[in-house]
Amino acid sequence: MFDRIVERLLEAAQAEGTFDNLPGRGRPLALDGDENDPDWAAQRLLKHNGARPPWLEEDLAIREALEDARAQLLRAATFARSRTGAPAAWQGSVARFRERASDLNRRIRDYNLSVPLDRLQRLRIDIEAEIDHAWRVAGI
Repeated sequence: MFDRIVERLLEAAQAEGTFDNLPGRGRPLALDGDENDPDWAAQRLLKHNGARPPWLEEDLAIREALEDARAQLLRAATFARSRTGAPAAWQGSVARFRERASDLNRRIRDYNLSVPLDRLQRLRIDIEAEIDHAWRVAGI
C-alpha cells in the first residue's frame, strides 16, 4: 500500500515537471561502490563532499606511511645488494624500518579500537617478514 502511495506521488511530481531541471539530466548515473551495502548512500555523500570519519582518515594515513616505509626499505635493500661494503647502510635502514613499523603497529592498534566494525580492522605489520621480503625482491 505504501509503495502505491509513493508511486502516485512520484507520478504526479513527474507530470508537473518537478524533475525536468535536475542536475545531470540525460546523463547516466555514476553509481560507484556497492549499492547493496546499507551504508553506501552515506559513504557516497561523505566521499563527494570531502568528509570522512577520523578512523578512515587514520587508515589512509597508516597505508601511506607503510607504503613509504616499504619503498625506503626496498631502495636500501637494492642499494645494499648492488654494492659491496653496504651492509652497514642496510643495517641502519633495517633499524629505521623497525622503528617506523613499531610506531605504525601502535597506530594500527589504536585504529583497530576506533573502527565501527571488526571487519574494518587492519592486521599488524609483521616486521621481520617485511624486511625479508624487501631483501628477496631487491635480489631479483
